[in-house]
Amino acid sequence: MMKLETHLKQEVLDYLETFWMQKCRVEVVRDSDRNTGYFYTSTIIYKKFNRIEVLQDLLGNWITNSKLVSNKARNFFQGLHTEEHARDTELEMIQGSFPPLREEQN
Repeated sequence: MMKLETHLKQEVLDYLETFWMQKCRVEVVRDSDRNTGYFYTSTIIYKKFNRIEVLQDLLGNWITNSKLVSNKARNFFQGLHTEEHARDTELEMIQGSFPPLREEQN
């Protein structure tokens, strides 16, 4: 009798454990669906506002054509790694490091 009672208690406990695990899983799936919608919407908003649609060139002209904007940005960043740009940057750094000489110091 005692074994049967222990066995039934164990079955009930196993059943309850399975029930709560399934219930928890249902809630996780349901809530994650809500979160997915939230994250999808926030990603769309971020993508919309995190876009460069217009650039201004060195002459002050506004570039609005998406292909031209893309080319201008690519050329700019590729130009950052050229030897000429590195020399110009070094000169700017050196020139900015020393105060200009006054007439009486010459």
